[in-house]
Amino acid sequence: MNPVNGFKETFGCPPLIAASAPGRVNLIGEHTDYNGGAVLPAALERRIQIAMAKNDAPTVVIKSTRFDKKIERPIGDPKRGDWTDYAMGALWKAGELGWLQGGVFLHIESDVPDGAGVSSSAALITAILRAAAIIGQVATTAVDIAKYARVVENDYIGMPCGIMDQMAVGLADHGKALALDTSDLSYDVIDIPQTWTFAVIHSGVRRELADGRYKARFEECQQAADALKTTKLCRLDQAQVVAMADLPENLRKRTRHVMTEHKRTVAATAAMQAGELAKFARLMNESHQSYSEDFEASTPIIDDLVQDAIDNGALGARLTGGGFGGCIVALYQADDAEDRIQDLLNRHPNAWRVSSPLWPLPRHGEINACMKHAYLSGLALNFLIGCTSTLANGQAPAEDFGCALATADSEMLAQSREDGFASQQSDADARDFASCLGHPDPFLRDKIGYEGLTATLRAGSVSEATRRDLIVDLSGNLSTKDDDGFLAPFSALGLSELVRTDRVEPFLTPDERVNIANITATYLASVSDYRAFSDQEGWRHGVAHGADVAMQLTLNPNVETGSLEGLKQAVTEQITNRSGYAFRHGEPERLARPIFFMATREAFEAEVWTTWFEHLADPAPLANWGDA
Repeated sequence: MNPVNGFKETFGCPPLIAASAPGRVNLIGEHTDYNGGAVLPAALERRIQIAMAKNDAPTVVIKSTRFDKKIERPIGDPKRGDWTDYAMGALWKAGELGWLQGGVFLHIESDVPDGAGVSSSAALITAILRAAAIIGQVATTAVDIAKYARVVENDYIGMPCGIMDQMAVGLADHGKALALDTSDLSYDVIDIPQTWTFAVIHSGVRRELADGRYKARFEECQQAADALKTTKLCRLDQAQVVAMADLPENLRKRTRHVMTEHKRTVAATAAMQAGELAKFARLMNESHQSYSEDFEASTPIIDDLVQDAIDNGALGARLTGGGFGGCIVALYQADDAEDRIQDLLNRHPNAWRVSSPLWPLPRHGEINACMKHAYLSGLALNFLIGCTSTLANGQAPAEDFGCALATADSEMLAQSREDGFASQQSDADARDFASCLGHPDPFLRDKIGYEGLTATLRAGSVSEATRRDLIVDLSGNLSTKDDDGFLAPFSALGLSELVRTDRVEPFLTPDERVNIANITATYLASVSDYRAFSDQEGWRHGVAHGADVAMQLTLNPNVETGSLEGLKQAVTEQITNRSGYAFRHGEPERLARPIFFMATREAFEAEVWTTWFEHLADPAPLANWGDA
């Protein structure tokens, strides 16, 4: 998926910004989130991606790749009862917050199935709010975004959900679980043991949260809470437990489910942390029984699918999501999961796999995914010239990168490099070099693409218009995932050289610098591919290259302190990463450079730095720093 290119094809111009959010699966803890209990969701690898730009009309024009036609709705249009309501609700909230005013073009791409209980609606709302916050240059937090996204579902859509989905898609990271206490929104990020495999399987029964049955269960819980004089139905004291006997049968059953489900979720969280597979599986099975019998939110088809999964070798299985359809999640031993899952699917032709087994994560040498806690969390942003702007040269930016020099004679390229690329100093040459930054061949990518672009830019022969276009393209690449993992880090490296030209001879506007700083901070904070160098493949080095852009921005006196704060936070995310990975290819020095130059610029008061350093050392990685 590439929402930036999709936007261009749909609207004939590049977007102002792009953002994304993942789907989620709830491993255990259903309907506890609006009853003050615990939940344990995890992010899927499937995502919703959006690209957006302002327009000059009082309308919102929405295009999804799942539908043929664009849909146009007036700003402030009330709920209609179709899928575009979720986008309109997010834009309504963004306008209410003052983040985004006026009409927009919106392009949506998604591989998160709707009606599956994996939070496609929360992901779409969250992605739009993330993009709107950046457009409005608002430094918000992932938790605040989650709160606003919940308001959209509650007040605009009319679905009285809790906050689990919004927190999960905003804070969860693929391959980890988010242990969330919804009573105070405190949370912890838990590694899922490598020997466990969770599979998310759609039952074939579609569900709609807004169809009335979810709301009926919500209202029953509220009635029970009112009768027991509590706001946290999951956490009853002894007197309230005794008083449950006086409730009508349906309310008594709903109360029993959420109360016991909270306790199961707390126990399951501890079991995951301790690696107790059998205990976690047993709690999943008990959860499904309670969900089906006490909360009465399952269906015969789903009950059969859950039981068949267990009979066929799943250690635990349960209905996940809001109920009345959608997906089950099943837990397997990793070594025999694939065959058992396929057997299950063969016996249930209407069922299908929403995700491949997500855990353990594939290990590519030094890959690690780490949770991002700041407002930069999870953002995949592009700074691009908006639809209402005019490109300096009247041309659209270059399309997808395919190395323009891939078929050139290698000896001629090597000779050109030996000559310092002296004969390749035009705008077209700069574009050709930039097009090779994602190539898997390290000679084309590093020696020709990067070195050629650097030589051309430093010779001062590339026009402002082309530099702006290249900023557009390379910024867009920072949120593009390629299987080889070269495109984003080398686009960052190329971007550092483009940003340097603005430092040497300013040509960007203040708003452009703000957006580039936001992109850079977002990219650097989100780098989780720690493959730096290999003899066969050459460099990736995403952390170092992201830090290089941050350094060039920090050195630029025209970049304001507000942008530097975001860059400082991004560096913090990498150097406080508790993943256990040890940088060993010069990353610490590269990360230190923007911090050093921030300090020499006196951008922050001494007290800010004192607090910052104290944060870095708490908690300390060693019990005694002397042991280092």
